[in-house]
Amino acid sequence: MLPFTGLATAVGSETSAGGVGWVWTLSTVEVARSGELGFTVGVAVLPSEPAGGPEEREVGYFRIWKVIEGGAWRVVLDLLLSP
Repeated sequence: MLPFTGLATAVGSETSAGGVGWVWTLSTVEVARSGELGFTVGVAVLPSEPAGGPEEREVGYFRIWKVIEGGAWRVVLDLLLSP
């Protein structure tokens, strides 16, 4: 799939279900000394599609997080990395 940018495009994408049925395993978390930027790395197991289709598959993921106004963390970059 080609990359997409912007909230509207992401929400309208086929993958916008938030990984329903996906199993996310976090392996690394790092936060900048400033406490305003961080990243997470891990593996996601995607269910077969359609149900009963090919076996589940694993992909790596990399997310960059940023603190926004009010102190909440927000994902600013989300990558799924196929083997």
